[in-house]
Amino acid sequence: MLVESPEAPRRSRTKKLDEKKGSRTKSVSKSKSAKKRKPAPPAARKRRRGPTPPGTDDSELTQQVLTPRAFVIRKSSIAGRGAFAKRAIDKGVRVAEYTGVRMTPDEADDMYPFPEDGKPHHTFLFNVDDNTVIDGSREGDPSRFINHSCDPNCETVIEEDRVFVDTIRKIAADEELVYDYQFVLEEPHNAANRKLYPCYCGAKKCRGTILADKRKFKG
Repeated sequence: MLVESPEAPRRSRTKKLDEKKGSRTKSVSKSKSAKKRKPAPPAARKRRRGPTPPGTDDSELTQQVLTPRAFVIRKSSIAGRGAFAKRAIDKGVRVAEYTGVRMTPDEADDMYPFPEDGKPHHTFLFNVDDNTVIDGSREGDPSRFINHSCDPNCETVIEEDRVFVDTIRKIAADEELVYDYQFVLEEPHNAANRKLYPCYCGAKKCRGTILADKRKFKG
């Protein structure tokens, strides 16, 4: 089962870095949302039926991932484990790359079918484009533990068909890193489906679910 989400800009070296936030293109029902800013792929990397391979030239990225890693993984009050800042981190810092096994949306749907028992659904899937989903639970890095929040301090950005996590404000030492997953389902975002994707971030304006507000994506 696919999830429909609107087109979003991708980041390129020639574009301004303050473009408006967007959501992803089609994704499976469990994959997270990202800001996409990138020019059309070169002829050598045209879309194909299988998953899109990631770019390998780091010089094409607008910035590099901060090293050594600026966060640690430990128990979170939001959900399971989370990522917490080892030290203060400035706004606009690239703290992680979301990695894992790449597959097609159909393969992801077969591996992680939509729940029919009414129980909350949880995966580590992240959509890159119409052809590609990253499964962070397989060969993934610790960024898969970054939790959702309706009041995020980070955002996800896609460059060179790779997914990165950038800070959008200054983060204090020991603060949990979070971004808005903005899941979009093909199915209605009704009460029953919202319960399958609950949010426990505790923000003042928490919408109670990690599903996005579909009204913002109409047009």
